[in-house]
This record gives sequence, structure tokens and C-alpha cells, in this order.
Amino acid sequence: MQPNGYLDDEECLRYTVNHISGSTLNLIHSYVSENTGRIRLDTLNALLEVLHQTFDESDRTSMANCEIRKLRLKNWAFSAYLAQFGRIMGDLSWNKEA
Repeated sequence: MQPNGYLDDEECLRYTVNHISGSTLNLIHSYVSENTGRIRLDTLNALLEVLHQTFDESDRTSMANCEIRKLRLKNWAFSAYLAQFGRIMGDLSWNKEA
């Protein structure tokens, strides 16, 4: 949260990894050298990209499935409803029949 307080990217990565647990930690262990214990990622952004690629897609699809089922016109203007519908459908891989 205070990047200026870290000496370098490696220290920042170590701090972040030390606060990760579960399946996320198991994923990150594949990026840690068994010999040196160094994290084989250059920056915190590289770590975030790995996490994004691994976890984001399934979460976005799952969330979109829930959102589309809850979506109702309510008292919105149709254009607002349509925009919301389009945003949600962008995260789904439904065909025209669905």
C-alpha cells in the first residue's frame, strides 16, 4: 500500500506473497525458485497479471451469469437497461439461441 517504503520490487513481491494463502499461494509457488527462494517475476504488476489471467476469467463469467439472471427493466430507461445487458453479455459466451 506504500510502494515507496519497499527497497525494491523483490521485497514488495515477497511482502505480497507472504499475505497470500490457499490456491493462490499454490499458484505463486510455481514462480518461486527452489534453489534461491527468489520470486521469478519482475514486478508486482507481473504478479497481478498472473493472478488476473488465472482467476479473473472464471470469476467474471460466473458473476455475469448471476447478473444476467437478476437483470430486470425496473424503472430504468430502456437504453440504460440495454447498456447494462450489453456490458454483462460481454463477459458471457452465450450463443444467439441462449
